[in-house]
Amino acid sequence: MRKLASILFCLIEDVIRHVSGPIGVRLRRFYYTRRFKKCGSNLSIAPGVSIDRPDCVSAGDWVLIDRNCVILAGPASEAGAIKEIANPECTAQPGEVIIGDRAHISIGCVIQGHGGVSIGDAFAASTGSLIYSLSNSLYTTKLGPVAAAGSPLARVRTPVAIGNNVWLGLHSVVIGNTIGDDCFIKPMSVVVSNIPANSIAGGNPAQREKERYRDATPPQVVP
Repeated sequence: MRKLASILFCLIEDVIRHVSGPIGVRLRRFYYTRRFKKCGSNLSIAPGVSIDRPDCVSAGDWVLIDRNCVILAGPASEAGAIKEIANPECTAQPGEVIIGDRAHISIGCVIQGHGGVSIGDAFAASTGSLIYSLSNSLYTTKLGPVAAAGSPLARVRTPVAIGNNVWLGLHSVVIGNTIGDDCFIKPMSVVVSNIPANSIAGGNPAQREKERYRDATPPQVVP
């Protein structure tokens, strides 16, 4: 029964994925609000979006996922050893993707949540941004990136925690670690270490350059 249900869900998703216009948005909202683990109001998913294991995805209110984004949820297979680099700031379990309220994930972004990704409110990911929480082990994998008989695959789980009011610039990359509240990551930057709150950070690897706000008082959200 589970296999049949999985096949049915895949067929439905293939059909509704590319339906354009308001009808497509409504179809995808109707479907994913029932398939997501948790879902708030006013979800908007544009054409071309691919979501693996939507039952492992949570979204708040007013979340917009733009064209051709890819969300890869669900825990990684246990085909080989997995080393975890702990991140207590991440509230997502391995395989979970959590997105807060008022988020815009722009065109062509990838969120790989096999290691766990938690994102706060008022998040903005510019076009082509990439977030990864699991990767193959650089130091122990010798027989290629595909788990097969006789070639176990060693991986590293690096949970990602992104705070409130974080903006990722064009084509920025986040690999594990924590980005604190009120941060802006400059375009083309690569985050491989923690970024403290209220930072403008950039470079490869990304480093804090200066504070983002001089007045750290958070704005009031009008209901």
